[in-house]
Amino acid sequence: MSYHMHHHRDEVWTVVSGNGVVTIDDRKMDIKVGDVVTVKAGYKHMVEAVTNLDIVEVQIGKEISVDDKEKYDLE
Repeated sequence: MSYHMHHHRDEVWTVVSGNGVVTIDDRKMDIKVGDVVTVKAGYKHMVEAVTNLDIVEVQIGKEISVDDKEKYDLE
């Protein structure tokens, strides 16, 4: 997944298997089965798999569109 941001939607990720690393606004956090991560609109974010990783993603917002994605380089 690229490091990116959405202007019009929040995302909620629930880890259902595996391990990974989430980056939100340049801050890294390890994730594992059972963890729930909420990413508010306006925050840069990405997830990287450390092992095979399955995540359920729920998108919440008035506008859910593929056009609502701004990509960034990791700093």
